[in-house]
Amino acid sequence: MPIWCVADQAFPSSRLIRRAYAGHNLHEEKGVFNYRLSRARRTIENTFEILSTRWQIFQMRLQAQPQVVEKYVRACICLHNFIMKTCTEGTSQYCPSSYVDREEGNGAVL
Repeated sequence: MPIWCVADQAFPSSRLIRRAYAGHNLHEEKGVFNYRLSRARRTIENTFEILSTRWQIFQMRLQAQPQVVEKYVRACICLHNFIMKTCTEGTSQYCPSSYVDREEGNGAVL
């Protein structure tokens, strides 16, 4: 499976960077691609929002080697997942359901 960076229109499209197709009346295949890319971007943005809001280490410039930063991120993700699993759904003060975007069954984003 190839690895791509998901970007918006501010970045040029390239072999490693994927962004949405421009225009409104797109072929179905391009429309589906844009929809899925949009969902991926929202998921990534929500993830960074949660991490930076809940873990102060991400609110400043990290002065560490990339391998160490990767360990910081992995540790915070593990802590986040643990807290989310142990909290009763709907009553979590850590990450209430209204805190991030979510998608309804019909595709509407709330």
